[in-house]
Amino acid sequence: MKKYLLIISLLIFSINLRAQVVTTTPSLPTANNAVTIVFDATQGNAGLAGYTGDVYAHTGVITDKSTSGSDWQYVIADWNTNLAKAKMTPLGNDKYELQITPDINSFYGVSANDTVKKLAFVFRNADGSLTGKTASGGDIFVDVYKAGLNVTITSPTQQPFFIDANASFNINAEASQANSITLFIDGTQVSNTTNTTLTYTATAAASGTHWIVALAEDGTNTVRDSVYYVVRTNSPVAPLPAGVHDGINYIDNQTVTLVLHAPYKNSIYAIGDFNNWVASTSFLMNKTSSDINN
Repeated sequence: MKKYLLIISLLIFSINLRAQVVTTTPSLPTANNAVTIVFDATQGNAGLAGYTGDVYAHTGVITDKSTSGSDWQYVIADWNTNLAKAKMTPLGNDKYELQITPDINSFYGVSANDTVKKLAFVFRNADGSLTGKTASGGDIFVDVYKAGLNVTITSPTQQPFFIDANASFNINAEASQANSITLFIDGTQVSNTTNTTLTYTATAAASGTHWIVALAEDGTNTVRDSVYYVVRTNSPVAPLPAGVHDGINYIDNQTVTLVLHAPYKNSIYAIGDFNNWVASTSFLMNKTSSDINN
């Protein structure tokens, strides 16, 4: 049995990993233009992986009037309605395509008084018994950008991105209406281009958490996007304190001990708003000494 523990000075914690289930063309969709959505059914919760029947997009938008991420607006059809324009086109290899045309606003019927912030999706089979969602079973969202200067890092797509020390990986960034894109890692410039796309092959550092920033300029304005990667590290070994159990153990009004049963894992990070949702060695959980040989 493997137990991981971490003493933290907050009473509430949560774990949040972001993984990409859909890709878009263009990478920087705007509300007044068409966009192509490609759904990979093997990603996220993989609820539609291997399914061979019709797949539909249950979809709406998050606008500036939405009160939360669950407050979808302009949903194009009820859950049980198999609308023709929401039917996905199979591409093979568990991938499906949806053409949102002639533009986002027209497809969803968005009022001129509302601004679209995100597209929202749950993919399903015809009777809704199978669904494609995020790995945690949540809704899938796609950012919608304002027209003008924008930049996004299109890979790595998983956040946080874990990698072995000294391994190579590609960083890709794309911009719209930009004169240049400059790439930084931990504040040091590593690449620059006057094109609207940038590709750079990086080598992971020996340890730690490292920030990647893409900066785009148009001669007047500057925008940026950032992701980070974490070099994989085995959890340190420490004895399990006496009297604790799986879950949250309240020590006093400011301290809890978190114990997690996680067999077959070499390292576990606690991530939450207590550390700005950033994985780091400071929140790498200890593994109990009794599990060294397990």
